[in-house]
Formats: sequence, C-alpha cells, structure tokens
Amino acid sequence: MDNKVKIKGGYKFIVPIVRLLAYAMNNEFNRTYTIILFNMDKSYYYKLSVNDLFYGMVVDPLHTEKRYDTYSLSIGEYKKMNKKLDGALKNKTISTELIKETIISITNMFYNKMYI
Repeated sequence: MDNKVKIKGGYKFIVPIVRLLAYAMNNEFNRTYTIILFNMDKSYYYKLSVNDLFYGMVVDPLHTEKRYDTYSLSIGEYKKMNKKLDGALKNKTISTELIKETIISITNMFYNKMYI
C-alpha cells in the first residue's frame, strides 16, 4: 500500500493543519479570528497577541517559533516540522506518516501548553 498522496498545490492539505495549529496556539479558545484576518489596521495588531500564531505572523515571525518550542518542550521542534512540510510541498507529495507526525507534534505542544 502506497502511503503517499500526490498534491497539485498545498492548499488542500495545509489549511487543516494551519487551522489546527491556530487553535492549538490560541490562548482564548472561544474567540474567533475571522474578523482579524480581514481587518488588519494597526490598532488591531496588538490584540493579536492572544493567539501566538497570528501575533507571530503579523508582528514578530520568531515569536511563533519560540512559543511553539517552549510549549512542545523541544528546541527546534517548530523549525523541524516546517522543514518537513515545506519539503512535502516542494516534492508535491505528502506521506500519511508526515501528516500523522505533524498532528501528533501539534497535539503534544497543545497538551504541554495546557499543563504549563
């Protein structure tokens, strides 16, 4: 059985992973961020810090990596995960093992964060 999935673009497989990551890095789980994504005026940037992923995207790209590594209790975990996903996008194939590994990494980070 072949466990690789061919992809034309990364959108179909990366969006659910990003949604999972955004939720896992959220500090207020009942808050929706749709309005923030479409309303990027300067006064709103500082309200994004409630979600470490969005704050990192808008203000400080290294913030997300630092917070992910802190929560996952493993320095370099965020970079390692992204390199593997970037490689899959470049090769236009992703293995089911990589998808599982990514989801497990995000889930572990989330549980550690909740414990901390």
